[in-house]
Amino acid sequence: MSFDRKALMQVAMQRRWDQYYASVDTLIERDDRRSVRRKLEFINRVPDEGVRAGFLDKYLSRLDAQAGKLSGEEASDYLSILYILKKYTALSDNWEKLETVLPDASRRFFGNHLKQDAATSTGGVEPTWCLGLSKTGTNSFHGYMENLGLSSQHFLNDVTKTIISREDSMLFDSVSDTPVVHIARRDGIPDNVQVVASIRGFGAWEKSFLNHFRGYFVESPDAATPTFDAMKEKFFDGTPYMYGQTWWDLHHDLYFRHGSAREAFDSHTDWINDLSARLGDRCLVLPIEAADKAVKVSRFMGADTPVLDYPHRNSRGTATGPLGRLRKALKAGLGWGQTKARKNPATGAARISLD
Repeated sequence: MSFDRKALMQVAMQRRWDQYYASVDTLIERDDRRSVRRKLEFINRVPDEGVRAGFLDKYLSRLDAQAGKLSGEEASDYLSILYILKKYTALSDNWEKLETVLPDASRRFFGNHLKQDAATSTGGVEPTWCLGLSKTGTNSFHGYMENLGLSSQHFLNDVTKTIISREDSMLFDSVSDTPVVHIARRDGIPDNVQVVASIRGFGAWEKSFLNHFRGYFVESPDAATPTFDAMKEKFFDGTPYMYGQTWWDLHHDLYFRHGSAREAFDSHTDWINDLSARLGDRCLVLPIEAADKAVKVSRFMGADTPVLDYPHRNSRGTATGPLGRLRKALKAGLGWGQTKARKNPATGAARISLD
């Protein structure tokens, strides 16, 4: 029987956790290669930390039993589990024998992790953080960074299939979306990080925000989009969400601790204004409505002219238009080989108003 990713995702969205746990347990036992990367993806969506750790240990044991026979994706999962469980010595011990079979993205990520300086935790990378709320073009920014040939992640670390962490944010060239905003607000921004603050007018943002999150707060796909107040009431009902406390904390911090969508939006806008004033040339304020985003970002990253058109990614995370078709053709053919842009920020701070 084939694995139905969409159906299991729906179970998770509706928070039917007993059914979800049973399905994940079955998924771990599957032997077909096509489900390999789905295992880690759905294990990490488990909200209960203890249950999640148990599933990770079980999957790790299955991979251990295949020692010397791991595919590239299985090797990536193996090191990912060690990384997630903070078994860094074991990760280091297994690195040399697995490095050659790893996919390129995994090899680069774990290589950066193992090379990082304990004092700075930078791994030699000078990252760009895109600090935008959901539905402010952070996924399109992520797509542009990928098209520039940079290692970029949006919301999730695609190697480990976990929400971007503080350590992750220093091991890629670019990271974006709300986990990075939460990290920046909680822990501050390191001196070697440059910032792109993606913004949007309130009316369009509120409509997109409510539509984007409706799936978390309705019992049926046919239900009407709930109001912010209705979402907030359900958010605090005590039933855990995917990814557990990590997901809850960042959405509480950015949205649901506030009395309204407008209040959450204004709080973030005030923070961006202050950030822009403090960071100066190290911060680019990037309106989603701007027609020259490619020019702005390229110059901020140190290139005189845009290398490519700026992509538009919809709510499903797919690029649209000629650029989307080009990327698909490249992936199916020769692959991507853009030269990495040098980083030399050259933009000033500006006060923003988004009424």
